[in-house]
Amino acid sequence: MQNRIENPNYPLEAPKPDSVPHPETSPPEFPQERPILDPPAGDFLL
Repeated sequence: MQNRIENPNYPLEAPKPDSVPHPETSPPEFPQERPILDPPAGDFLL
């Protein structure tokens, strides 16, 4: 039990719930790389 307290990386190493979507399996509604089609999006390139 002490290992959990002594290991600072324990919270990061904890298994994540299956409900959390992975980048590889992200739904098409939320693509990681969104194509820049909207005119307002061009402002970020400036």
